[in-house]
Amino acid sequence: MLAPFRAAGAQPCRLAINGAGHVTPPTSVLLERSRESPLRMMPVGFPGANRQITMKEILQMPDLGKLYQRPAGVAVKPKLLPAAEGYIGVITGVQVNAARARADGTMPNYEESIRFSLRAVEWPDSVDEEDRMEVREEGGKPVPVALAQKNLSYDFYDNRLDILDRFLSEGLGLTLKGRGYAEVLPEATGARVKFDVKWRQDTRTPGEFIAFADNLRGEED
Repeated sequence: MLAPFRAAGAQPCRLAINGAGHVTPPTSVLLERSRESPLRMMPVGFPGANRQITMKEILQMPDLGKLYQRPAGVAVKPKLLPAAEGYIGVITGVQVNAARARADGTMPNYEESIRFSLRAVEWPDSVDEEDRMEVREEGGKPVPVALAQKNLSYDFYDNRLDILDRFLSEGLGLTLKGRGYAEVLPEATGARVKFDVKWRQDTRTPGEFIAFADNLRGEED
């Protein structure tokens, strides 16, 4: 999607807006910084027309030149996290989802699931140095696995809220009495936790495996 933008006091130019709402600048963008006002780009005929785009946002826009310089057709599928116990991670978000029908049309025995999104931050001692490396391109040299980019999730279910409560209170140290989940669950974001990683077969792709988080618990448990 292309949206017309213009820098303050400059001719309109166009920036690409991707599906996530992020702005991708062209190779050159007309910008103006006056003594009285911060650097800003003003959208023309686009929602949020009065919002200023800060210098920080401009500097955080992706540098597409890096992608253009890379060879195509040599990328290797990212390595799965090794199956092991005791990864240290951070909860990056909590989401409540309605139950969905199974492939055979039957419904599960719960109505809602509570999904904790996780980002691994520390390796277990049991994972050796070789397993902490991966090759990202055909013929490339091994490089360290980008552990922080390995995102996982763990689900609790509303038919066993006692298990969720135990994790929140004993694992994360949150106060539950007299409070609702709408207040408690957001407080879990940012908490450090411990979990195990296991593998299972990918039912959609024969011969492939998926890494998943198991036994989510407090960091000190």
